[in-house]
Amino acid sequence: MAMCKNTVIFLLMSVHVYYSRSLGDRTNYNFSLCWLMNTNAASTSRPKISVWLNEAELMSIGKFGKFNSLTVQTSEQHSLKLQYGDIARTWTFSVSDGSNTIEIQSAHSSVEATPNQIVLDALKVFSPEQMYACEKDPLYLHQSEDFILMLGHTTRFPLKLESHSSSMLLVSWRDAGDPGHPLPLPRLHSVSMYHRELGAYAALGADTTASPYYRFSSLQGCMPYVACLELPASPSVTCLSTITDPDVPIRFQVTSWNSNQVTVDWKCPRNHKYSLFLLTLFHLNGTDHIVEERTHRHQQHPFIFTASNLPPCSRIRFGLQTVCDSGKDSRTSKMVMIDGNSAHSAIQSIHQSDAGPEDYTLSWSVMDISMITMFKVYHQGALHGSTLFTAHMVMGLAPCQCYQARVEAVCGESVVMNVKTLETYTGPRVVSDLRYRAEDSTALWSGPTSPDGAFSYNLTHENGSPVSSGSLPEPLLPLRDLSPGLTYVLEVWEECQGWGSPSRAVLCFDAQTVPKMDVRSGGIRGDGKMSDFLRSMSSVWSPLAVIVPWRPSADLNDPKSRPRVELERVVKNKILELLKDFPHPVSVDVLTFEDYGSGTQTKLNAVLLSASVTDTTVPFSSAEVLEFIQSLSPVGVTVENGMVYWDDPDECSMLELNQCAPHSVCINTLDSYTCVCQDGYYDVSPLLNPTTACHENGLSTQCSQAFIRGSIAKAYLVDYFGGNVTMVLNDGRCPVLESETLYYFRASRNPGHCGTKIVVNRTHFEFINVVTVTASRERVIIRRDLKVFWKCVNPRHYLRNDEMKMHLEWISSYSLVEYNSSHILEVAMALYRDDSFTHNYTHAVSLLPEEFLYLEVALKAHNTFASDLLLEVVMCWATESQNPEDKTKGILLRDGCPVDLTFHWLSENGMAQMTRFSVQMFSMPAGLPFYIHCLTRVCAPDENCTTTCPAKMSSKVRRDLRHTPSAVVSAGPLLVGNISSAHSINSKWNEIVMLMTVLGGSIGLLVFTLLVVTATKTLLNLYGRVQ
Repeated sequence: MAMCKNTVIFLLMSVHVYYSRSLGDRTNYNFSLCWLMNTNAASTSRPKISVWLNEAELMSIGKFGKFNSLTVQTSEQHSLKLQYGDIARTWTFSVSDGSNTIEIQSAHSSVEATPNQIVLDALKVFSPEQMYACEKDPLYLHQSEDFILMLGHTTRFPLKLESHSSSMLLVSWRDAGDPGHPLPLPRLHSVSMYHRELGAYAALGADTTASPYYRFSSLQGCMPYVACLELPASPSVTCLSTITDPDVPIRFQVTSWNSNQVTVDWKCPRNHKYSLFLLTLFHLNGTDHIVEERTHRHQQHPFIFTASNLPPCSRIRFGLQTVCDSGKDSRTSKMVMIDGNSAHSAIQSIHQSDAGPEDYTLSWSVMDISMITMFKVYHQGALHGSTLFTAHMVMGLAPCQCYQARVEAVCGESVVMNVKTLETYTGPRVVSDLRYRAEDSTALWSGPTSPDGAFSYNLTHENGSPVSSGSLPEPLLPLRDLSPGLTYVLEVWEECQGWGSPSRAVLCFDAQTVPKMDVRSGGIRGDGKMSDFLRSMSSVWSPLAVIVPWRPSADLNDPKSRPRVELERVVKNKILELLKDFPHPVSVDVLTFEDYGSGTQTKLNAVLLSASVTDTTVPFSSAEVLEFIQSLSPVGVTVENGMVYWDDPDECSMLELNQCAPHSVCINTLDSYTCVCQDGYYDVSPLLNPTTACHENGLSTQCSQAFIRGSIAKAYLVDYFGGNVTMVLNDGRCPVLESETLYYFRASRNPGHCGTKIVVNRTHFEFINVVTVTASRERVIIRRDLKVFWKCVNPRHYLRNDEMKMHLEWISSYSLVEYNSSHILEVAMALYRDDSFTHNYTHAVSLLPEEFLYLEVALKAHNTFASDLLLEVVMCWATESQNPEDKTKGILLRDGCPVDLTFHWLSENGMAQMTRFSVQMFSMPAGLPFYIHCLTRVCAPDENCTTTCPAKMSSKVRRDLRHTPSAVVSAGPLLVGNISSAHSINSKWNEIVMLMTVLGGSIGLLVFTLLVVTATKTLLNLYGRVQ
């Protein structure tokens, strides 16, 4: 028996209506225009049926035998026309934005509020779980055997426009499905795209996907499109009407300008699609910061705009965007920026053109000097002078020093048009008093080198042929192996910061024969003067020369600096360790450094003195020491040509081999390396735990959610006070602790613990601890005390409760990300109860190990022009504290690829502004409540924001990530439930139930027995009376 089946085409038009609830919430409704065509009748007898919405024919959208839908805009009037055979009907309707009011007008058609039997039979194809666009309060415009037209609404509209650009639309949806008839996996969704042309909608293409979203690409800007979705086994096709972003305007340029007006013009986008142009005028200050902006809407051709009546000395820039309007929807292109007149007064090509030992010279240029009345030059933050020229000299300075200079271009009397800063340097001094000392064949000259400088020399024969060259940190050059009687030419000059002396000192001398002296047999005992004499005569006794394959850094040039002192100490100890079995006790008295081997090696000259007799300053000849070292044949040490070659890799020049912290100097130690803090910085590593951590003045702070830790280096306080000190934390209720190198404290955020002061403002909490440092009482004269402040500042959103306690308050943090210096975006992470992502946790939660966590990380653009950005989750990990930098980390996701086997993506990462994933519950080593943290990055629409796994992020990408808008978000705490405890509770409950059952049965049996005895007794008494 053949069965008749009604096939219906259903058209849905959805809009968004908001209404106010008593709690201030706003609920989203979707109103729909529904169209149903009955295909039961023969096609020859069925009247011709067509529907037009706003002059566009809709019959090509969707599928026959399906319910079809299409969204339109609110707050505007729509025209609807139905051609039913020879009958033509028209309606005008509107849906008010912000209420549930629908207004329909028609000159010859009525509106019914009650469906007939045809409509009721057609809607039976929907199960209660399946979405029906007109399921709420429909209004029926036409009801007949062949055709039905109605208007209604739903709260379960599945489609959502996630992001859009001028060439792309990203649509997502919810698939509730029919639980009564589950479909096999994978569930394929059908998607299609239409665009409007010549009064109708034409199909662009169709596809299928198993994902809950789809990206339609290769679209045109500022064009209306319809995206349609057909869920598996669903009787409807749901469509969304929207527009793409417009393309940017082209050929945006300044055509003319003068002191009080600037004119710009542009061309419309290449596809000539636009509604209007939005032009923004930015007024800038001298540091290029925006102080005022004004917008202008421009619709008519020609596309020319003049900013006139500008105040004197104005600096302006222009921003231009294309706007595409379609009812309530409005799309804006990216902003094209150009300079108005700001570039004409900008300081360009500023540089240091010259440097002397007491001065430096700045030079710069400007495009149009007519707008500038003067240039102000600042030295070290103070005004040094004004000039009308584009060059200026600063004098009266110290040699080889670094300074900060600033140049301001001024218009009028005081309007700063542009500011540029530059780091400058003074040059070295001129070498003087260069002389040759014949008795020990040594060249000397006057003055110590500057702190950041070095002496360079060049030794040649009289005919100009080279002999040697190099650099020295001290004004002394031993001249070895010269031929007696020959004439030599020596040039010496000082260098620092890349600048050399303006002139070189030149010395011509005849080499002399150096006498051989041996003072060991005489047992010379030296006082200070004799020791100084031996140092100056060290070359006579041939000091031990050690060649190493590295050069010390510029930080080691100052003989008094802490890194240089440490290097000398290490090298002396290494030499003494090598000579520990030498027949005669020795000590290293003098150590000098000089370049060797064309600047690729360093020669260490060590004067060895006898240590066998007290107060003796008798040097050893290097020949005996070299013979002893050669007999040892130590690993990595060889003796050749009267010198010791020490094979020591240059770890300090290879970043992958050393891990020296900022503000520290790497020192090669002849078998490894070490890190020494620069002058003014002190090591606080015992508190922070890296190899070396150098902080200015030896101060460090660690701000955690529970505690504040602070430390100060003992060496800094000794330098400051010149002796021992006494320290008091806040009001003294908590002690200041002490290690070998540090004073430190650990204070709770609770003000009642150690007297921590809490300051609260509108946006932040400040936790302040003060340590008062005084000189010890053993000092008679005390002139100064020291107060050191440690402050931890937290945003209010990071501390959710007003109480400063840690009783497992739920943390669902968000981060604010600055994008292109104009858009503030919010990245948030939330933990949900299940994969419906409907209800999220807002308190500490305990889950069993077999349960799953469902997390969502979302980017909220706050209706800015950044709504087309994408979000990628780069890394996720768990810690047992709220600090994402906790040392104990459980990695779940690394470089965008899952590490944990139970990690599953529930949406595609990097394809939208929201990412969802799940992971099975777990526990951490200490068994404490744990928190989940995720590192995210924000991508531009034209960037590749997705990762193909397995992936290994290169070091270059890691460096780029630091310059990409990124944020870390957190959620927690989470506790692991105890399965055995749950089973124990169930077991005890079963025992209670059994006990209650036994007691209940016993009581019931007793009551039944009493009833039987009472009834028997009553019957016996009655029988006795009858007798």
